[in-house]
Amino acid sequence: MEFIEYLWRIGVALLLGAIIGLERNKRVKGAGIRTHGIVSVGACLFMLISQYAYEGVGWDASRIASTVVTGVGFLGVGIIYNKSGAMQGLTTAAGVWTTAAIGMCCGSSNITFILVAVAVTVIIVLFQLMFYKPLKFLAHKVVKSVKIKFICNQGMVAGDLSAYGKITGYSIKKEEKTICSCVIMLNDSETTTEIIDELIDKFPQIISAEFIIN
Repeated sequence: MEFIEYLWRIGVALLLGAIIGLERNKRVKGAGIRTHGIVSVGACLFMLISQYAYEGVGWDASRIASTVVTGVGFLGVGIIYNKSGAMQGLTTAAGVWTTAAIGMCCGSSNITFILVAVAVTVIIVLFQLMFYKPLKFLAHKVVKSVKIKFICNQGMVAGDLSAYGKITGYSIKKEEKTICSCVIMLNDSETTTEIIDELIDKFPQIISAEFIIN
C-alpha cells in the first residue's frame, strides 16, 4: 500500500513539472518538459527519502530536503546565459527552482501541500500565458505616430496635418529654414502604412514620412 502511495505522489510531481515545462517548451526555452519533469520527480524522491528512509534512526530528516534548494540553484546557473550583454534564461531558471519546490510538496505526507503544489502550477502557467498574450485590460497601449518632414514655404503648415492626429515635436531645420518637421500622434493606433501613402498623395510638399512606435 505504501508503494502505491509513493507512486502516485511521484506521478503527480511528474505531471505538474511537465505542465510547467510544456509552457517553457512552447517558448523554445533551454529547459522544457523533460528538464522540469525530472527536476520535479527528483525533488519528490528526495523528499520521500528524507521522510521515510531513516524512520526510527537518529537522523535529521530535513537535511536531505534542504539540500535540494541548493542543488537546483546550481542547475539554474547552467540555464542562465549572457547574450549581447543581456541576461537570458532567468524566468526558466526560476521556473525550474519553483518546480523543485512543487516536487517537494508532492513528496510530502501532507495532502494540503500537494494541493498547494497543484494550485501553484496552475497560477504559474496562467501568469505566463497572461504575460505573453496579455488580456486587453492589462495590455500596454501602443500609440503610433508619424514623423513627417516637409517643405514649409510652399503653402503648407503643420496645422494642415491636424486632421490625422495631435501635432507634437514641431521644428524648423536651422540649416534650411524652408524644411520643417513634426510628429503626428495618430488618432487611429491601428493604422497601417496606407496612412503614409495617403499623406504623401494629399500633400506633395512632404519629403519623407515614417512610423514611430511610442
